Amino acid sequence: MSPVWQRLTFGSTPSDDHLSVLETTDGAFTDTSSPGGGLARLDLDMAFRRLTDEPSSNRSVKLLSIAEAQFSDALPGLTEDPETGLYLMDRPENQFGEDDRQPVPDASVWPFSTIGRLLFEFSAGPATGSGTLISRRHVVTAGHNVSTLKYGGWVKSIVFQPGASRGALPFGTIAGSACYAPEPWLMREDSNFDIAVVRLAEPVGEKAGFMGLAALDDDEVLAALKVAMTGYPGDKGGTDQYYQLDDVNAVNMYRFGYRHDTWRGQSGTSMYAPIGPDGAPRIVGVHTTGNLVTNAATRINRDVLSAITKIVAG
Repeated sequence: MSPVWQRLTFGSTPSDDHLSVLETTDGAFTDTSSPGGGLARLDLDMAFRRLTDEPSSNRSVKLLSIAEAQFSDALPGLTEDPETGLYLMDRPENQFGEDDRQPVPDASVWPFSTIGRLLFEFSAGPATGSGTLISRRHVVTAGHNVSTLKYGGWVKSIVFQPGASRGALPFGTIAGSACYAPEPWLMREDSNFDIAVVRLAEPVGEKAGFMGLAALDDDEVLAALKVAMTGYPGDKGGTDQYYQLDDVNAVNMYRFGYRHDTWRGQSGTSMYAPIGPDGAPRIVGVHTTGNLVTNAATRINRDVLSAITKIVAG
């Protein structure tokens, strides 16, 4: 049975959004967007081809058992960044060997423009993370970015800065008007349900664009993917976008693993790949945590996709 998602409301915005879902033999896919207005679109095929040709740091890592993949369920803490004064989610995220993250040269270019910084206020203080636009006014992120029991439950407020990088805010700062998260995360912080949606007060996706979602039905298809991650790592200052492309190395019904290098501040960012009938980048998971073996994402499965589609529709 699919879990119930609860809502925290900061204000009110009209329900003028929707996601069109296309069913194929591989799974279900939502629309992806590259807006007009002169916004440049990255030649993603070339980017993926170039990075794929580079040596991968995890080629020696064997795919973990599809059925038995296990991931860390450690609860988050907060660590203050001495330079910014912000608190970063202290998840057990890891780097594996040489740091392969690369700075994004222009975060105003789609699809990097869809990814942004989340700044939120908990009872314990301010914190930061990452998220991705999936519609005109909705952002997908980690559940622990909007609710953490140890620090008082729901966040008090939240803002989103799409495409923020190198001191620039090309699409401004947009306040969140509501947050949604599944009850298993809110009640017992079950890492299988560490995912959330933030509704924004303004439809910034009309300018910044958004990425689609993909719920793949075949574990082996997901396990064979090379996925990209773009976020705001705290060890790089927490204000600039960095990206990396690498392999999936473990899959189960709710989560999948990979050995991308990560740090606090990247929590909540999307794991995406060119997939679906049009080959556009779509989100297959949301980065949440890791251990010494693998970092891990909450998977976009059928239940998650259905819940998010209903949330976006209002």
